[in-house]
Amino acid sequence: MINKLLDRITDFSGEAYGVVLTEPEGPYRLDFVDKQGTTNRSAIDQWLFQSKDFGISIAFPVLGFRWQATRYSDSLLFGAWYGAAEMETAIAESVHHWVKFVNDAFPDNKAEITSKRTLYRVKVDSILVDLRDKHVEFPQLLDPKFYGFTQQIGEYLYRREMTGILVKSTDILNGTSIVIFKPEALSDVVEVCKLTYRHNPRDKKVMVKRHDTGNTIEIYASAPKYLI
Repeated sequence: MINKLLDRITDFSGEAYGVVLTEPEGPYRLDFVDKQGTTNRSAIDQWLFQSKDFGISIAFPVLGFRWQATRYSDSLLFGAWYGAAEMETAIAESVHHWVKFVNDAFPDNKAEITSKRTLYRVKVDSILVDLRDKHVEFPQLLDPKFYGFTQQIGEYLYRREMTGILVKSTDILNGTSIVIFKPEALSDVVEVCKLTYRHNPRDKKVMVKRHDTGNTIEIYASAPKYLI
């Protein structure tokens, strides 16, 4: 099974997008490393990011501290950076995970919640395992709740020193997600724009405003996948 799933690689050299918190919120600073300490400075200094503080927020998932369990990592052995080949995919997936966090942390909340984010662009240059069409035969790759199958795939690739994965987005019909296990595959981060998310639990939608253009898009948090 594993050989059939992992039978294609792609030499990927191009841009990817990600979203991080602009301002850490309360005690839940999930996207930022504490700037006062507990960071692996020598590892971070190897990164080629234009802004060191901004670079820390992007680098920490794959460095040796503060890992969190995610779709392709159980957090025990390694971390992973998640981005997307398209700007829209990066925003949609960020919204999905933010709303899940808000609903889990504040299940009784009825008031609007806002979050300030930064959309960034980063260079990805590496050989990646290409899973973009494998969901047809292996639908577990897109399971919205159970990550056991994908975490096994992530560990298998990490132990064999593979850099990362290209895989179909779970939120955008034609979107591509990018998962990176090794920080050296990423460089040259550039801020694209500031974003503000506004979530109203009563009508299950998220308004995303781009501060550079002033445009606002509407994402329904409870809608079926692939509507945006």
